Amino acid sequence: ATAFGPQAYHIMRASVLTVFLLDEQQGFRDRENTSIDDIKQWAAELKVAKVLEVDLSGSQFRCEGSVEYIRWVDGLFDIESSVDPQPHVDRAAEPPALYNVRIDTNENAFAPFVMNIFDDVVAMERVLKQHQQSGHTVRLLASYSRPWKTKGAAQPHALNGQDMDFHILTMNGEWWSKVWNYTPRGDYSLYVQARSGYPMYDDPLCEVGCPYTVRGFDFDYVGLLWMSDLVIRDGKWVVNPEHVFESGLTRTLGRVKRAGNHQGEDYLILLKCVQQYYRILMTRAIKGLYIWCEDEETREWLRQRSQQSTQQ
Repeated sequence: ATAFGPQAYHIMRASVLTVFLLDEQQGFRDRENTSIDDIKQWAAELKVAKVLEVDLSGSQFRCEGSVEYIRWVDGLFDIESSVDPQPHVDRAAEPPALYNVRIDTNENAFAPFVMNIFDDVVAMERVLKQHQQSGHTVRLLASYSRPWKTKGAAQPHALNGQDMDFHILTMNGEWWSKVWNYTPRGDYSLYVQARSGYPMYDDPLCEVGCPYTVRGFDFDYVGLLWMSDLVIRDGKWVVNPEHVFESGLTRTLGRVKRAGNHQGEDYLILLKCVQQYYRILMTRAIKGLYIWCEDEETREWLRQRSQQSTQQ
């Protein structure tokens, strides 16, 4: 103000432009900041002269730009797609076609996005390791479906398998064990960046990332552990509150557990939140998504849905 004078300073303040790149579909917690309405309210309080909202919903830059895949994911959960400007349709009756997705584990230059559903978690990890050896970035992800037993452990990777966060019995009768993302001093970037000097640098599949860790980040190939918090029963999604450990849903989860049934507004809110963070996890891959389901009925339903959509 001293250098330019009060009037010049006022003009400079008035010409400041602030840009928010916001995807409201990345939110799922009880208290989630920030929404478009929040920004508009703050702008009004600060007496901002003009707020311009630019809609980018017709564009798709995730998952190798596969609009069909994003529509398919949204159709799984009956979500109004961010890439589908058309009126809402009954996606349960007419699943969107996966024209731009190859439903197998083979590379294909004409199918930029690959998806496959595995019966065995070990087989899924084997394919991811092959991609890693080819120079691709790979990660394992899961919803908040396991308690964070290893939080605070100095060396969680050195624990016995049964003491790790994920301890899964494989098809050959052996145990497959992983820990949640290691975050000493709350540094979640260790999982995202896999920096030198930490376990993820040598083995990017030695940890499982949670929705909070990977919001806004993408990797070439992702292996999703689909656990028993969200399952299909009689063709409908069911959320199991006993398998939800998301601390950001404490209030909603508490009300659902006290009600003791799968009905009511709070249950529907919880269901929507869990579906939302599965949507986040399913859209973190750039080149391919691999899914292993803990629940057999859900696994087969997902497989049928993907096969049906490719036959349209």
